[in-house]
Amino acid sequence: MEMRKSIIMLGTRPDAFGGIASVVQHYESDGFLQRKQISYLPTHCTGKRSEKIQLFAKAMSRVIYMSISNKVELAHVHVAINASFWRKYSFLLVLFLFRVPSVLHIHAGRFPEFYDIQCGPVARLLIRFAFTHVDRIIVVSNELNRWVRDITGRQGVTTICNPAIVQPANESVFRTSPTLIFLGHIEAAKGAFELIDAMAAIVAACPDARLQLCGDGQVEDARAHVRALALENNVEVLGWVGPKRREQLLQQASIFVLPSHFEGLPMSLLEAMGSGLPVVATAVGGVPEAVTHEVEGLLVAPGDVAALTAAVLRLLACPEDRLKMGLAGRAKVEARFSRRNAVTAVENLYEQLISTRSTTPYKHPPGQEPEKGAVGPQQVITRGGEHEDLV
Repeated sequence: MEMRKSIIMLGTRPDAFGGIASVVQHYESDGFLQRKQISYLPTHCTGKRSEKIQLFAKAMSRVIYMSISNKVELAHVHVAINASFWRKYSFLLVLFLFRVPSVLHIHAGRFPEFYDIQCGPVARLLIRFAFTHVDRIIVVSNELNRWVRDITGRQGVTTICNPAIVQPANESVFRTSPTLIFLGHIEAAKGAFELIDAMAAIVAACPDARLQLCGDGQVEDARAHVRALALENNVEVLGWVGPKRREQLLQQASIFVLPSHFEGLPMSLLEAMGSGLPVVATAVGGVPEAVTHEVEGLLVAPGDVAALTAAVLRLLACPEDRLKMGLAGRAKVEARFSRRNAVTAVENLYEQLISTRSTTPYKHPPGQEPEKGAVGPQQVITRGGEHEDLV
């Protein structure tokens, strides 16, 4: 009797911080993991160093055992940048060694910056090796898709947007309370400190304006910055908030603001749009794929505090625009970025890989062919031809 194989998925523990954990939570809520009988192996968590080491070792031993035993049908590996990528790289090497079909799912919009600035020649070579030896790469935006294909010359790169939930229609867009909300990692790269700077001018023009900053990261530094500008009565740095509290805050807010310098296609942006909030964001990464200027919100250049201030003040002064843009954003999420769309796209990709891997060889770019005897990734022809467009 033929041994039954399993699909395994590697990523952050679902109760941890960050976008990967949020995506996995959506998979769990949809029933996708149970439906496809996927073994989810957490490789990292938010907590003590000893707990992180134990979790990594447990996942690694499991992957090695299942690979040696030929029990893995397909491996889906979620990565971001920095330690997240290099931690998963060790798992990828095991999968390559035992010729396990693999999908690399890149969540970080800052991956090109990570590759170009933070990595030296050897690290970049290792990254390209991984990119050209997995069977398929999933990215969260078309911009990231183009970048991956540019540095590798390969096909088999699929854009699958992060999922979001469309909340029931609410009255938040009608509210006169001028409440802004930021959801994301609190750091300079997300524009968090520039948003606090903008609040000084926003409060001068609209004294009742309030900002709620939610997320992990440089929480205490942000609070100190708020105190330095004497904005304690208008800016609240809440730190990390759980899913239920986040949903509540989105329902109460009037405008979602995300002035990032780098992005993929942020979960928080889609969640806010799904809650019917108009958006003020920067035109970086995959953000313009979700937000069209003057339709679902207003887009400004990263680092332009004056433009950010003007955009927020315009929406605060015009409830009709807030309503129109909020409804347009909610409709777009429902049509293009729903959880069901994202999960269906992943399920279809699994089926394509499992059904075609043994029959359609992947053609490596010139000069990047594997050594004799090695098994590389397989090409799957998709509706987009060379790559799939936004799902």
